Amino acid sequence: MDIQVDITEEFYKSYKKIPQSKRKLIGDKINQLVDNLRNGNKRSLIRPRGIEFPANIKKSQSTLYIFRVTPEYRAIVSLDEDQCLIRKC
Repeated sequence: MDIQVDITEEFYKSYKKIPQSKRKLIGDKINQLVDNLRNGNKRSLIRPRGIEFPANIKKSQSTLYIFRVTPEYRAIVSLDEDQCLIRKC
């Protein structure tokens, strides 16, 4: 499965503020997530709780997920058929 990862500007700005030692770990974890998604494994993604969706969108059909990168860092991931969008959380 081909995966395209688009990282938002907000994510990148926040990422640059993180200490260098943590940035490497975060980059490695995101790469690991992409590898897992290529293999059809979404187990590391969590459905968001406490978010109110419009009436015409069922929470179970949402493409939004939370990815726990480290115990203190999380990213919001949107999975579409042909791309993965990573945002800061």
